[in-house]
Amino acid sequence: VNRLFDSLFDLSAFDAGQVRLAVEPVSVASVIRALQEEYEPLAAAKGLSLRVRVRDATLRTDEVRLKRMIGNVLSNAIKYTPPGRKVLLAVRPDAGRVRVEVWDQGIGIPARQIDQVFQEFFRADGGSQLAPDGLGIGLALVARLADALRARVSVDSIEGRGTRVALTLNDVEAEPSRRVQLSTASG
Repeated sequence: VNRLFDSLFDLSAFDAGQVRLAVEPVSVASVIRALQEEYEPLAAAKGLSLRVRVRDATLRTDEVRLKRMIGNVLSNAIKYTPPGRKVLLAVRPDAGRVRVEVWDQGIGIPARQIDQVFQEFFRADGGSQLAPDGLGIGLALVARLADALRARVSVDSIEGRGTRVALTLNDVEAEPSRRVQLSTASG
């Protein structure tokens, strides 16, 4: 419930142009360790194996928003992967940036719907069977957070086999607490 509330609050704050980033040096590995600690019990309770591979890097970014962005992607991977399968969270430095990838062995997203996954309240075909409580706001928030954090997000998926969401992270401008003004159309 807290995660849902935080997501809805962030979406409304983005719409109102009221998002202030707290930019500081952040260890990406410490963010990933915190996410692993938070999501590993959820994956285990669902009968999933959560594997984490991380090489540390430091970025100037907003730690809370970075954690929320990656956490939403990880949450989706766990939510849409049937029991007995795997989810992988991998992080590696890449030419002055950091690449975060979440791979799942879930239901996948039909090719005709990939372009819609970042729209608010959109749920791909078959999503409600594995996650009846989902609202379709997680990836909409990920897209807005990616814009705010100067990250690039991409999705590759094969229906019935799984999905890979890749986030390419950069340093956010050095100006702490900069105000972010984004349009409601992201993606």
